[in-house]
Amino acid sequence: MAPKAVLFTDLKGLCHAWDADQNLRTRMRTHKRLLLEKPPAGQEPEPSTNSVSKTAENVRYNVLALRPLVKRMSSARSATACIETLTAEVLAFHESHGFNPGIKVVSDEAWGLRYLMGCLKNVMWKKNPPRETWPHIVV
Repeated sequence: MAPKAVLFTDLKGLCHAWDADQNLRTRMRTHKRLLLEKPPAGQEPEPSTNSVSKTAENVRYNVLALRPLVKRMSSARSATACIETLTAEVLAFHESHGFNPGIKVVSDEAWGLRYLMGCLKNVMWKKNPPRETWPHIVV
């Protein structure tokens, strides 16, 4: 029998943590997105029309957005972030900058956070060491 999935819902206030970071505020004003795909070398990032890909490069590129989430979930390694709570926090972050994004943008960013967190957790808590260097996320 598979273990029961545990949802982590104590995510209220993530929007304030993101807003405390000058780089994330600049990203939001410039690109109107919390998460961005890592652009090819020499190119500027552009907002995606979908959720960011679950890749090591995107984890590194979006480490500032992931850091508060990792801090919150550090005591619940086996839990999964609640998508409804993430959606509410992403929406609050957009609205705090005066944007009224569509539900698709908010949903894609919430799922993107969850995907990237899963990618990070998969590498951080595996028994084997990672093959690539990963960003240091101070918890």
